[in-house]
Amino acid sequence: MPLEPTSSEQVDGHKFILSRARTALVGGDMTSRSDRLGVHVRAAVAGAVICAVLLAGAALLAFIRPAPNLDGKDVLQSKDTGALFVRIDDRFHPVPDLASARLVLGSPVTPERVPEETIAEAPRGPALGIPGGPAIIPGASDRALTWSACDGEIPRTGGSVTAIVAAPEEPADSWSPQEGIVVNRGGQGWLVADGRRTRIDLGDSVLMDVFGLGSWPQHTLSDTVLELLPEGPPLARIEVPNTGAPAPHGPAGFVVGEVFTVEAATETEHYVVVADGVQKIPALVADLLRAEGPSARSPHNRVVAPANLTAPKVVTLDLAGLPRALPKRADVDGAIVCSWWAADGVDGPVRSGMYSARQLADISGRPTTYLAGADAGGTRIDAVSLPAGGVVAKPVSIAAGGTASPGLALITDGGVRNSVPDTESAEALGLDPGPVVVPSPLVQRLVAGPELRRENALLAVDARGGVAGPIR
Repeated sequence: MPLEPTSSEQVDGHKFILSRARTALVGGDMTSRSDRLGVHVRAAVAGAVICAVLLAGAALLAFIRPAPNLDGKDVLQSKDTGALFVRIDDRFHPVPDLASARLVLGSPVTPERVPEETIAEAPRGPALGIPGGPAIIPGASDRALTWSACDGEIPRTGGSVTAIVAAPEEPADSWSPQEGIVVNRGGQGWLVADGRRTRIDLGDSVLMDVFGLGSWPQHTLSDTVLELLPEGPPLARIEVPNTGAPAPHGPAGFVVGEVFTVEAATETEHYVVVADGVQKIPALVADLLRAEGPSARSPHNRVVAPANLTAPKVVTLDLAGLPRALPKRADVDGAIVCSWWAADGVDGPVRSGMYSARQLADISGRPTTYLAGADAGGTRIDAVSLPAGGVVAKPVSIAAGGTASPGLALITDGGVRNSVPDTESAEALGLDPGPVVVPSPLVQRLVAGPELRRENALLAVDARGGVAGPIR
């Protein structure tokens, strides 16, 4: 017989019976006086949602801040204390600074910052590195620097101070080549002009008066300021060989060493008689020769007509070190006096000069660091004004065409020089001096720090100043 279709009442009844059965199984009660099944369903759904949220949060946290994995990590830095550790084999050794870490590993590595508890759980080894090394390793510079050494009264110290300054530009107010000053350094006289220093006998009144220096005040400059300038030939009297002897090749009636003038069409020319002819000389040299020798005994300046100048013109006397004109006294009253030096790379041209300033901040535009070892008026450096973070430079001679010193100099912004003696150590530190060179005399005046050599960094110590030994 055909099946009768199921009515809605039958379906509802079937659902009711199933609901009663579930209620009985879950709650142990078939009366359905409370919706215990709904409570359990809602609790299960809420639990599932909470678990999903917690799992998502854990996954996000693991992505943002994954658990530290020390595999392949060569340098660790504590996020809490900043302490550094280097890995050798399976042990982590404390090091004082990044320079030591790089020297130990032999490559310019970057520290991995990890929590302190991660480092605390790692196996340890004895301390390595070079105590007192630079805290910051300067990056490469894309331009040269102008170095200055300055002497002057600084209000902060109340005395004379010697400072070293590095600036990106050459001083705009540098003295002209004719401007200069006379310096008395421990009894040794110097004429500082035209970007160089020239020895002069301060007790030679003839020499001082001829060059107009007799009335100039004598300044006191430090060796640091003087050494930054190339030294020229001494400013001294001219010795004419065979002075006073007959001059067979000179004008009639003249002897060797005598000076005369020729009134040319456009200028007055000065000559001195030498053994094999006559030599043209600057007016200032003529005045110096007239102050002594044969010309000093003549009451008048002797003149030779151009038509009578038939003697051979020769170059016998070396006059390269003598100024062509009288120097002009530079105004340095109450000012800081500085010498400056600059060069375009190791083999580039060298420039030097002098200038004055009212305060050190006007020179570099940077703050001035006053050193702990300052001895105002003494032989040490008292202050520095250097690029923030320091600078890496190649030490070179102050003279054009001079030789470069081996290795590099890492100079901190606190005025400490660290020698980097070889290529291996420089590459380990990641140093690149670029076009920056520094005059060797200036480097030697800076405070000496430890030598940054890889072999020194690989020595293990139990305490600073204790016995050093190899890594075990």
